[in-house]
Amino acid sequence: MLRYLERGLLVIAALALIKFGMAYADNWNSEDTVASFKQQRMLIANNETQLNVSQKVDNPSAEPAAAPQASPAKEPVARSSSELDANLPDMTLWSTQRKSAFDKANKSQPILIAAIEIPSVGVHAPIYHGTDHPQLDRGAGWILGTARLDSSRGNIGIAAHRDGFFRGLKDITVGDEIELATLTEDRRYRVHSLTIVKPEDIHVLASSEAAELTLVTCYPFYFVGKAPKRFIVKAELIERTPLSPN
Repeated sequence: MLRYLERGLLVIAALALIKFGMAYADNWNSEDTVASFKQQRMLIANNETQLNVSQKVDNPSAEPAAAPQASPAKEPVARSSSELDANLPDMTLWSTQRKSAFDKANKSQPILIAAIEIPSVGVHAPIYHGTDHPQLDRGAGWILGTARLDSSRGNIGIAAHRDGFFRGLKDITVGDEIELATLTEDRRYRVHSLTIVKPEDIHVLASSEAAELTLVTCYPFYFVGKAPKRFIVKAELIERTPLSPN
């Protein structure tokens, strides 16, 4: 009986997570919606804690569970898209082409995995899994092959369009802070370098022993046609706060 109860609680927690992703997939574009995302993460964490406490109370004499064996990282769970009418991103600096692409992407269903904020330059964007058109037309994208967002070290790569979500990077300066929120933790980074490179200079995404973040967008920010260079923001991790229930 206890086994079925535990399975039932796990299913409920999983359904709550999926429902949360569907409800907020289209709304992680402002300070208010990012804050809502963080509140929902806390609710999920609380549910998991209650499940663990229930297991201990119902079976206090049980031996501690053995540490799970390491297994290959799983791909993020897909989050569906829903309404986009509420809390649309600030498109004041966006190009006409980028606004149109965002509108056309309303029906797509990219995988939502995190959110990024840079308060000093007004950047607030959802982060999706991958950097193809469906992802970058809706927000920023995690660059495949770079460190995973939950990695304790390595170089995490995030890309977005220069005439859309990353337009604000034109005003970023060394010393500015970047906030990265995932389903499991909050991270703060401090910008330590800004560079302009050629598209083929992929060394900026090379693996690193340190925990760092690399933001990539096209350059110049205001350019007619395909921008010939890439603007690179490098930041170092200064604080990491695992999500913990109240």
